[in-house]
This record gives sequence, C-alpha cells and structure tokens, in this order.
Amino acid sequence: VIRVPMASDSVNVHVIGDLHGQLEDLLHILDDAGLPDANNIFLFNGDFVDRGDHSVEIIAILFSLYLAFPDYVFLNRGNHEDHVICCQPPPPHGCGGFQRECKSKYDDLVFSMVVEVFRYLPIFHIIEEKICVIHGGLFYRKGVTIDDLEAIDRLDYCPVPGEEDPPTNPDVCQEFLQTNDLHMVVRSHECMKLGFSQAYAEMPHLLATIFSASGYGGSNNMGAYMTFTKVDPGAAYKVMTLDGEPSGLFFTVQNYTVGEASGSIEQTNKTSMRALVLRKKQQLVEEFVAADTMGTGKVTIEQWGTIMVKVTGVVINWPELLPLLGVEAEHVASGEIEYQTFISELRAGFNRLSQVGNEDTETLFNAMYANRNTLECVFAFFDLNGDGIISKEEFHHGCEVLNKKLPKSSQISRPERLLELMDIDGSDGIDINEFFEVFRLVDAADGSVDGKISIVDEKAAEA
Repeated sequence: VIRVPMASDSVNVHVIGDLHGQLEDLLHILDDAGLPDANNIFLFNGDFVDRGDHSVEIIAILFSLYLAFPDYVFLNRGNHEDHVICCQPPPPHGCGGFQRECKSKYDDLVFSMVVEVFRYLPIFHIIEEKICVIHGGLFYRKGVTIDDLEAIDRLDYCPVPGEEDPPTNPDVCQEFLQTNDLHMVVRSHECMKLGFSQAYAEMPHLLATIFSASGYGGSNNMGAYMTFTKVDPGAAYKVMTLDGEPSGLFFTVQNYTVGEASGSIEQTNKTSMRALVLRKKQQLVEEFVAADTMGTGKVTIEQWGTIMVKVTGVVINWPELLPLLGVEAEHVASGEIEYQTFISELRAGFNRLSQVGNEDTETLFNAMYANRNTLECVFAFFDLNGDGIISKEEFHHGCEVLNKKLPKSSQISRPERLLELMDIDGSDGIDINEFFEVFRLVDAADGSVDGKISIVDEKAAEA
C-alpha cells in the first residue's frame, strides 16, 4: 500500500483508469492536465497494456514519467499487468496482446523485463489517508484491514485465470471504509459509457469507477479521469465521511472522446455537448455568480443563454437545448434557472439520458443536424486517417484538393482562419461535434465567415 499525501491546498491528484494500449487517450490526459510536478500528481490505476495497439508506447511513457517524477507519479497494478494475461492473443481471440506487440516492436527480452517490473508494482494506493484506490475493486468478505493488505506478497501475487470479479457489495465497501477510517473507494477495470460512474444510488459517495480508454473496443464510451483537490474548484463532487459530513476533499471528472468510437452520430454529439458544458463548469459558475447580483442563486433564462454562448463559444439558441442537457422542465418554469442545480442536474442527466431516450430531444437534435448525412461525407473527405479528428495538415490538404477543382473566385484563400473559427475548443483539430456545430458559418450574403452559429426559424428565413 502506497500513501499519496496532498501537502498543500494547491495540490491536484489525478486518478486515471484503464488505458489498454490507447495512446491517444494518455496523450490527451497529459495535454489536458499538464505534466507532473509538486502540485500536479498522477495516479495511474492499472491496465496500461493489452487490447490496444500502443501498449509499448504507453509503458515507455509511464515508466519514463515515474523515473523523472518519482514523487509525483504513481502506478497501480491491474489484472493485465500479469504475465499470463499479457501472453494471451489480442481480441477477438483473447484479451491480451502485449506480448505479441512487444515482440513485433522489440523482442522477448524486453517483454520479460517489463512483466518483471509489473511484479513489483503496488496493488493499492491511499490518497490523503482518505481515498483507497485499487484497480478491480474490493473483496468478497468483511474484516479486511490495511495491515492485511500490507502483508500481501506482491511479488508472488497474481490474478487467478478465469476467476469472476468480486461483486460490488455496498455492505462490504461500507464496512471496509469504516474499519480503516477511510471515506471512499475508487476502482477502474470496468468500461463505463461516460468513463465515470458511482455505484450506489443511495450512497454514491462510497465507491466510484473511472475508466480512461475512450471508444474502447469499438464501443461508443467516453474516457474520463478524476481530479482530487482540497479546494472546491466550483460545482465539484464532495468526498463525504460515512456520517454524511464533508471530508474536506473534492473531486471533478473530466470526460472526453479521442478513441475510435462507433454508434450513432446523434448520440455521440449529444454526449459531446454535455461534456463541453461540464468541461466549462467552473467558468460558467463564475459567470453565473457575477450575473446574480442579489445572491439568489438564480439567473434568468436570457442571462443563462447569454452566459452559455460567452463561455462555450457556441452561438446557438441554448434555452432550446435545456431538455438535451437533462434539465427538468419544472426547474425552468419560472423563467429563472438555479445555476448550481443546473450543473448538478447536468451531471445526473449525463447518466440518465445516455440510457433513456427522449422523443422531443431526438426531434430537436435531428432538426439541428438535418444535413448530417452530407456533412458526414464531407468530414470523411478531410479526415484522411479516419481517426475522427481533422488535423491541421489534413485540413490544409483537403483545401488544396478542393482549390484544384474550384474556380479561382471560389477557392479557399485563408484556410488557417477558417480552421481557427471551426476549432471551438482550441485543440488544433476539428472533431465531428465541432464540424457539425459550425457548418452554418458561411454567410449567405457575402460568402465570408462570420463566426456565428444560429438555429434559424424557418418562417423567419422564408420572410
């Protein structure tokens, strides 16, 4: 068991779940969260390898980070950090693949050295003496203490092939926390549609699952990572004691999609819209508080819509999207929105609406993207490598191809400016969500890009 202290109020501890050889997810997390330092600590919770195509690169990066920042980077062992599982073939014939990848890029000696290092990885970490982080989950029985965990011989520890994962039992979880004076368990191991889930509806603060491989195995899941802090960054989850009191720790969840995801493009974009708002929640709360001059905890729907445009950079009729964002109708009937409730409902609605369809929301969303089939084809034209992101190079290449076919008067003269306007989140690439959001950017009157996105009423347009 390794302790991860938080020495000051400025420390962030990021907990990353399964990566499974998906290099893009790791690079996104490091780009989003920054590199390790005394105030920026990383805990990778196992299953770094197998199934994906870049397990070797992930291990090289994680081991390098650990060597460069030994006090700020921590590695938990997952069930795939095991010789037996790594030697299995990759999907669809098995659940491994790391040995085969290692031999194709290096040799058996390198593979043997890496899996030997796996034997020395710890199985548990405890953050600030309050949060237990373990890859797969807890145990079948009660009465397990931290001393019992310390006594495990990790060099001889290995998963039992074919053994079922232990059931997630709230009684066992609660008893373990109480026995060891802890407040919360964080596990990984299990793919979650939104990359994050809280196991128990009545006691959500006991156990959370974090999974960081987006588009895992061709599915449509998001990846996510958690960030623990001592200071509430705004609209964060609170880590609670077993008595239901605040513990003094908070956490936020960063959701993203960078892997190859399949499934309906409508669902992907709905999820991305909610994720965009959640990523901006701290700035949104600051703007809401500034607009709430009387301290009522509410803003008008008009103020809310204006702030949403300002913070997200997406100029649409935001009030029309309240159902899409999971906000219940009774909470906006008065013409005002309780902004803290809005953020909380957005998180709750994230899970609810990803599983339960809403006919009105579907109709609204389809109306927004009435030309989506054509747009998909255009997006695919630019996205040469099919990774779901139009890079700068791909965009410039596409513009060059188009300019060869277009008359001089219609050619794209400033692709850099067009790319800048389409890149809503400033990531130097255009994903399918951004592409759909900005397809109305070209002004019909003069053909210039005006940087505005709007949902136009059909009768007004005809007039």
